Amino acid sequence: MDAHPSRNLDVYWFFYDEGAVPQIFTPEECGKWMLFYSSDRIDERWEAAKLALRSGSMKGVVQMKVSTARAAAENAQQQQQDGRGSYKANHVIIFYCGPASQKEEMMSIGRRVARAMNPSVKSM
Repeated sequence: MDAHPSRNLDVYWFFYDEGAVPQIFTPEECGKWMLFYSSDRIDERWEAAKLALRSGSMKGVVQMKVSTARAAAENAQQQQQDGRGSYKANHVIIFYCGPASQKEEMMSIGRRVARAMNPSVKSM
């Protein structure tokens, strides 16, 4: 199986977590942040996300997933059928975190994700 999200046609998603992160909220309480990327950037951004989670710079994120070429191809086909044309950002990385009911913490996690995924973001 190809480990590059931009080329993998076998599965819809790749998942990643560190395994040692304690689950402090139920799935119903889980929040998420999403970042969208084009196929030419998704492999590099997925590697950056995994590194950021491993390094602890995205405290509060407990799991991530990224859409693969299979999901992107089906999404593009659906957009064509819907008459929406082509959309450049055809991949998504979803960062699961929470609990979603804690708005301030969710916003803090979102800022950490933004800084980790875009080093040019200084502070928000």
